[in-house]
Amino acid sequence: MNFDFKNTFLALLGILFFSCDSYNSKKDEAIDSSLRYEISQLDHKVLKAVVNKQADKLKALMSEELLKQSSNNIGDLVAQVSKDINTVDHDVMNRFHILHSEENVGYQLSSGEGRLNDYYLKFLALNKEMFVSTLVPKTKGDQYVITIIYGKYPQGWRINIIQFGKYTIYDKTAPEWYETAKNYYDKGYILDAMTHIFMSSRVAKPANAFWKYQKEEEMISFENKIMNELNTRFPLPNVIDAIPTRPIVFSIHAQAVSEGVFPMIEYVSGLDLNDTIETKKEFEQLHQSIADHFKGVSKNNDYIFYKAYNEIPTAENNAKGYGFVMNLKTKD
Repeated sequence: MNFDFKNTFLALLGILFFSCDSYNSKKDEAIDSSLRYEISQLDHKVLKAVVNKQADKLKALMSEELLKQSSNNIGDLVAQVSKDINTVDHDVMNRFHILHSEENVGYQLSSGEGRLNDYYLKFLALNKEMFVSTLVPKTKGDQYVITIIYGKYPQGWRINIIQFGKYTIYDKTAPEWYETAKNYYDKGYILDAMTHIFMSSRVAKPANAFWKYQKEEEMISFENKIMNELNTRFPLPNVIDAIPTRPIVFSIHAQAVSEGVFPMIEYVSGLDLNDTIETKKEFEQLHQSIADHFKGVSKNNDYIFYKAYNEIPTAENNAKGYGFVMNLKTKD
């Protein structure tokens, strides 16, 4: 089965974490103001180095341990993330100051309890004193979060872990996409629930394994539930016998475009794809079949995308496809 989703994730750096231990921590405004100011200056230097593509200046802020692990990758990292993070202006999501009597201790920090977007951070702290900043640059469009974990060394604060990840898509975080997916599911709109839960999975780990949304288990369980129901109701590949040309649907996934996220239906057609009259007729019949099978799909989407092939594309065959768009913006 191939209810798939094209997923991308930004580069990561870091050090593995272990199990949690007791520690003393303060969060946000409870942290001493002079320390918050000191770290804010370092945060600014990180953003400035990224925006200006100055890998050497970012390296100067890093601990020896991180440099040993990642020094050769930092130039590529900065070049990649600077394409999306192009401003030093940012909001502070959270800050944490941690003190412990020992080094090399596993921490789990919590952003809070009971709010939809609350999350945990888990990491191995190399130092007795640590500071964590989660920053959201004020970029246009999708938002990113930079997770910076500093350790206190004799020469001052140094970065032990730094992560760059996408935080929102179309103004929604992973838990927010999950909530809309649940709402669709409760109304019986399973295909729309699928596209939305896949959008949730795309931004579910904005700091890779260091970040865990408190609703993560719920989100994973719900995604599995959706996929199992879709497998049962519409197993893939699926021959549409009701259409004379018997197209074979082999993939249904979410397609992100500038106006939003909509379903994409990919199928194998026996027709000559250069015959625009016959392929258009087949596409329209296939759309009617999809609309009949999946409640609400025409009502809830401005567009549904279709792509016809003469064979299922693989890396070996490089099969060419022909695309169609069902424009539903004028629907009642």
